[in-house]
Amino acid sequence: MADLRIFSKKSFLLVQIVCTLLMSFATRNISAALETEVTTYNVSDMVPFDNSPSNISHRYQNLRALFGQHRTGHSVRSQAWFSDYSQGRSIFKNVSEYYDEGIVLVVSLDGTAQYSNIQDAIDQVPEFNTRRVTIFVTSGVYEEKVIIPPTKPYLTLLGEGRTRTIITWHDTAASAGTLMSASVTVESDHFIARDISFRNTAGYPAPNKTNMQAAAFRISGDKAFLYRCNFYGHQDTLYDHSGRHYYFRCYIEGSEDFIFGIARSLFERCWLHSIAIGEGGALVAQGKYFPGSIMGPSGFSFLRCNITGTGRPYLGRAWGQYSTVVYSYCQIDANVIPVGWYDWGLRERDGTVYLGEYECTGKGANTTGRVGWSRELTTEDAQPFLSIQFVDGPW
Repeated sequence: MADLRIFSKKSFLLVQIVCTLLMSFATRNISAALETEVTTYNVSDMVPFDNSPSNISHRYQNLRALFGQHRTGHSVRSQAWFSDYSQGRSIFKNVSEYYDEGIVLVVSLDGTAQYSNIQDAIDQVPEFNTRRVTIFVTSGVYEEKVIIPPTKPYLTLLGEGRTRTIITWHDTAASAGTLMSASVTVESDHFIARDISFRNTAGYPAPNKTNMQAAAFRISGDKAFLYRCNFYGHQDTLYDHSGRHYYFRCYIEGSEDFIFGIARSLFERCWLHSIAIGEGGALVAQGKYFPGSIMGPSGFSFLRCNITGTGRPYLGRAWGQYSTVVYSYCQIDANVIPVGWYDWGLRERDGTVYLGEYECTGKGANTTGRVGWSRELTTEDAQPFLSIQFVDGPW
């Protein structure tokens, strides 16, 4: 999907050695920070898992109680996570579906649970099910490619903690095509993931080599919620393909276009971490390709996110003619390239894209050198991007 930067082999190796040393230090700090958050929000992560039937039931009830806890605040207001707007337009209006115990399937690598791999559990979910099915994935690194087809809605992947339950694979665009390179693919509606990580281990795109896009996760279904999930990769880590999605307190890592797609998504209090080498990678490539309101079915809003990492990335690249991306109240500590945004060398996009910032802070938030066609939003301009209503209607 994205073009690659060109280095000489000698320069690439030298820079890679330096960045590897820096990243080993940074990764330790990131892991510690994420561990702290996990133990703060999910104390049951610290308890060893007992696979006896009675304890599975008790353990799941404890997790469910945490899963259904609601918090007050600026974006998640009533009935736990989602608001059910009085006009009845909420895409999450069937709130009971998110709390119905439904069916619980347990996966454990040691073979003591119902299933020892995740895909087998998914395959057992009834086609066109109308009740929530939770797949509880116990701690471990699951080396498998997972696909949730469009015929299996209302499915939850629930891990034991995002530093403890990890799904990983290694496909690239060369081996599977960008669309199918993802380690985990979700094509169904009403999907939820919580306390779990998705990883693609294909590695850093080598110089002068094409088709190295390698997604860790692709979501093409509508009305999805991802809570305290981690996404690890390099080029095209998170393929936010299509639909409406809400990411809350997620960690997303990559080197180039590591959040991309044509979906309409809100990323709230997420952590975007660049592992780029040198100058020219991008955090985001948004692909809205049709005209219309900024409240249409495609666009990314980043709200109160932290942005860190190496290299000198762009905030975003205009992958589509009407690409829409806004950063609001974000702490931008990455060494963002001063122009901020890139039009892919297609000047005709400069007048049609909607790429901008609102009240961001940090060394990367200085807008002095930004391209003339990017936006510094006013308070009025920013309003549509500042709450869950960005993905939750009205439509």
